[in-house]
This record gives sequence, structure tokens and C-alpha cells, in this order.
Amino acid sequence: MENAGLTRGGFYRHFRDKDELYAEAVRRFLCTDAPKPWQPNPTHPTRPRGQRVVDAYFSRDHFDDRETCCPLIALPSDVMRGSDAVKAAYREVLQKLVEIFLNDLDEPQRHERALALAALCVGGIVTPKCVDDPVLADNLRRAAYRQALHIGGWTVPTSRRQRTMSQGRRSPSRLHPGRHANRIAKLVLAKRKCLLLAQSESGHPKALNQCPHLVGKADVRGSKRTSMKQAFEIEIPRTLEDVCNARHLALLVYDMQVGIKRQVKEGKVITAKIREILEAARIAKVRVFFTRHMSLPKELMGAFQFRMAMTWQRVDDPEKVQPWFLRDTPGFAIVPELQPLPSEAIFDKLAMSAFEGTPLAFALRDCGIKAIAVVGIAMEVGIEPTVRHAADLGFVPVVISDACGAGDSDAAKRSFDSLAFAGDTLFTDTKTFCGLIRRAG
Repeated sequence: MENAGLTRGGFYRHFRDKDELYAEAVRRFLCTDAPKPWQPNPTHPTRPRGQRVVDAYFSRDHFDDRETCCPLIALPSDVMRGSDAVKAAYREVLQKLVEIFLNDLDEPQRHERALALAALCVGGIVTPKCVDDPVLADNLRRAAYRQALHIGGWTVPTSRRQRTMSQGRRSPSRLHPGRHANRIAKLVLAKRKCLLLAQSESGHPKALNQCPHLVGKADVRGSKRTSMKQAFEIEIPRTLEDVCNARHLALLVYDMQVGIKRQVKEGKVITAKIREILEAARIAKVRVFFTRHMSLPKELMGAFQFRMAMTWQRVDDPEKVQPWFLRDTPGFAIVPELQPLPSEAIFDKLAMSAFEGTPLAFALRDCGIKAIAVVGIAMEVGIEPTVRHAADLGFVPVVISDACGAGDSDAAKRSFDSLAFAGDTLFTDTKTFCGLIRRAG
């Protein structure tokens, strides 16, 4: 109202009643020229339009958007109590959504599947918004998203070849021979623009807002290449763009346990960052591994475990040591906001390195993983030795700096500096990393 130079009374005098206002607000969505923040950029048509709408609808940005989200999910309760004019306007938007799906679906049951997709999009967002459990809300949204992709016959491509195959599923009538070369040229141009944007983001000082002193060191200066360097037909990954590939990248969530999170001041902030990263990684089909630090009963603890426990608990007598992380105790559990999926692995460990005494290295190699992104708590205690161990084992370590918590900020800074000096590690932040794996996926 202020932007239009109107008072509340002056604004409402433009409508006969509340129903007309609602109807106009819903119809306005059909006429909006500017894309909403959560919508995919239409200049990058790497997937069928119907799938891009589904991706956007179930994205975290759209779920959290209260200002510019689709009216199909913003106004159902008001529309149900509204007049026929309001319901007619709602129907127009719904039919527009159904038409988008119809244009990208083939037989059999093309119309029924389009209707089901529209219903899943609306219900798959409205229902999670109505529950008070964030974990349940995320699970509901993800489940609806997967079912929508299944109904549409779409997948989340994990490679350039799969993206090409998914586009090839469109009906032959829409792949007009005269337009085919132009379409390929546009896709190549769009891909180059995405790469250039990603490279500029990864080299920006804000990419390491938790450790700005690292900007300009090692690999964080940003890539200026669009292809990986090679030697003797071996690819040599040196930038974030080189490793942000779901086929060869894994995500390690390090020791995000109830009893560890509460020892770190920024525990809630770190948890929120990791949750965002997990969401993007799961959509991009990046393999995910969790670790938990485990204590043994005192009767099974040896010299190393007693020395470590006495140091961290600040006691000088082994009798005073308490095994804080016994299996199945409350402090041992992973925080509820980051509960692993059945498709994700959890490895328990006694040492600081996630690789020592666990099958992590075997699992990564067996899946063809070449790089591992690390988040969790705490940078100066367990993440640094894990990152060094990963490099020694031949994996490219990626530290997502603002998603790595610390109990001692000065010690954490020394860890960052030491890793940057060694030169094995790639550094990034949550926004840049999530953007890259979304584009790569």
C-alpha cells in the first residue's frame, strides 16, 4: 500500500468486497512477469518444464517463502470460505499448473497424472506447513517430491549424460528437427553461464564468512577454467567445480550429536547450515555419511581413551572420568534436526579421525568417490585430523567453513590456516556449495 501511495482505506475502496480482493490477488499470480525467488531460471531449460516446476515447488526456498509463494498453497483456507468468484480465480491458477504438466507428459493416463501432480504439489507443501515437527515436515515434503517425480516419469539427473537422456524422453513431436541444433546451442550457452557464475561466487571473499583470513590462499581464489586439468589421461581436480559432481562426491556429517552440539555456542546455527546442505545433497543424490563419537564402558577403556577423557573433562584421576558417549545414551544420538535417512550410513568411532577404525574409506572407494565434503563439530578437534587423513588416503577434502562448529575459535582459526597452508583442502561456504551441487545435479 505504501509503495502505491495509498492508505489502507484508499486501497480497499478499489474493491467491492474482500472476495473481489482475494480473486484479484490470485489472478495477479497468472500475470506476474518477474519470476519469484524460488522459481527456476527459465533461461536454463536443462530439464522439462514440468519437472522444473516440481523442483521449484518442493524446494526449501519455496517452502520457507511467506511473501511470494504460489497462492495455491498460500490461500486454501481463505478460498474454501470464499465466494464462487474467489474459487473461480483459484481454479484458473490450478488449471494453469495442470496445463504445464500436460505439456510434458505422454500417455498412458496423461491427464490423470497431471491432476495427481497438481494435487501432490499443493498438498505436499500445505501439509508439512501445518505440522510443528520440522523433521516430519521435511520428510513429508521430500516424500511428496519423490512421488511427484515418479508420476511424471522424471528423475533428478546426476550427470550430463543422464540430463540428456531425461530430455530425450519428451515426445518426438516436440523435438522439431529444425529447432534441435538451436536447442543444443542454447543448452551449452546456459551451462557456460552457470559455470562462470559459480566460479565468480566461489572466489568471492564472502564464500568463507567464518574464516575470511583464508581468502586468496590455496584454491579459494576461484577457478578460471571450464575443464579439468589432465596429465597422462588422469584428471586432476583443483577447484570446487571439478569436485561438485554427485557421482564422485560424498558428504560427511561429523559428530553432530546431542551431547556435542550443546557444548558449542553456535550449535543451533551450525545445525541449521548443515540441514540446508543435507537438503541440497539429498536432492542432488550425493551420498551421505554420518559419524558418531562413542565412549566405551570404563572397564574397556585403555590408556589412550583415559588420557583423552581426562584431558577433555579436566580431571586428574581416572576414577573421576565419565564416559559421556556410551551407545544408546541421550548424548550419543544424532541431533533430531539431522536424522539420517535409511539410505545413509552411520559409522561409530573411538578416535578423532572419521577414517580410523571405521569402514568409511572402503565405502567411499567402493562407490567411486573422489572427494568428500565435511561439516560438523568440532573443527579444531576432529574435523582437522579427518580432513588431513582424507587427503593422505587420496580423497579431495572440501571444508564447508560456515557449517563447521568450534569450541575454541582461536584453535579453529589455526586449523583453517594450517589446512590452507598444506594446500590439499578446498574451502567453501554453505550457499556456494549448495548452488554448485544443484547446478551439477
